[in-house]
Amino acid sequence: APAASALREDDAVSAIVKAVTTRPSMAHPVVSALCPDLTFAPVKALTERRMSGRIKSFNYSTGYGFISCPELYSTFGSDTFLHRAQIGNFDVEQHVTFTVLSNKDNKVCCARPPGGPAKPQAF
Repeated sequence: APAASALREDDAVSAIVKAVTTRPSMAHPVVSALCPDLTFAPVKALTERRMSGRIKSFNYSTGYGFISCPELYSTFGSDTFLHRAQIGNFDVEQHVTFTVLSNKDNKVCCARPPGGPAKPQAF
């Protein structure tokens, strides 16, 4: 395949979109390389796209745990980080819906969406 720089603009865009669609784990590194100052997630990602999973673990002394979500695990290869600010009254093994962000290391973290539910929700 020719280098993207040798392609017409629409063909280059299509090639990049296809690569990221085929391998979603590439999205964060590509965006970080192209737009290093782009640190804000789209509002839609925080308000409309909720994932579902099960609180797998939580350590109250360290203040963090993890949510098991097969869909996110298949994309990112890890469980979703859960900080004490998001645990609320939930317990380990409880099923929840939640929104996510990825950090600089391309790891997924449970997010607190502005204007939406502040914590994971039971389902």
